[in-house]
Amino acid sequence: MLNPILHVIPLTSKKHNYNIELNNLLYNESELNNLKELLSKEPDKNNIKKIKKCIKYYSKRKDKISYACIKYLKTVSKLSICKSINEFDYLNKVKFQMIY
Repeated sequence: MLNPILHVIPLTSKKHNYNIELNNLLYNESELNNLKELLSKEPDKNNIKKIKKCIKYYSKRKDKISYACIKYLKTVSKLSICKSINEFDYLNKVKFQMIY
């Protein structure tokens, strides 16, 4: 059985003494290009709309720097995490590895 809790470090776009710079965490140009390529090949109008929504969302974040708010580390239930945009949201594929 999987553990239903996560340790979460909130992200912000504000620079602060307690925040660690993560550069541009949300913008991934290669993933965005993959979405654009998928868009050109997608025949289903409903999927086209979903892909465009993801492209629009992440394109706006090109010049945003992300910071980890380590002062506000929290433990939360996996059940309280919001849903992804849709199945084309590339952040669903991101896997974080713990460093020991």
